[in-house]
Amino acid sequence: MVFIALLSGCFAPLDGQLPAGLWGGEHWSLTVAEDGSAQLEGDCSHADLPGPLVATDGDLVVTFDLVGEGGPVPDTGWGPGEPAELDAMVSPTRVEGTIEVGGASEAFVVVLGDAPNLMKCL
Repeated sequence: MVFIALLSGCFAPLDGQLPAGLWGGEHWSLTVAEDGSAQLEGDCSHADLPGPLVATDGDLVVTFDLVGEGGPVPDTGWGPGEPAELDAMVSPTRVEGTIEVGGASEAFVVVLGDAPNLMKCL
């Protein structure tokens, strides 16, 4: 396992289920229930993630369908649920990685207890 340094200090990998609660960041929100099920919300998208979300030595890979919500953004060409994948490093309080969908990759960072900063599409 490779440890990466974050602005807040060393990255301590999580080995187990993500803690329940609201995880927020720029453009993303992740809500994890006590049973490990989770809902993901982006600026112009949302998804139900298959759970429980469990990291192994800090690695988390989740495949799901991301639903675009439209709005004042370029047409993505996504259908009602586009196959997507979250590939991330996880600590007990931070998830950092990428979401890949439709051939594109977007940064994904959320912190347990932080309020999300979403700019929802109309």
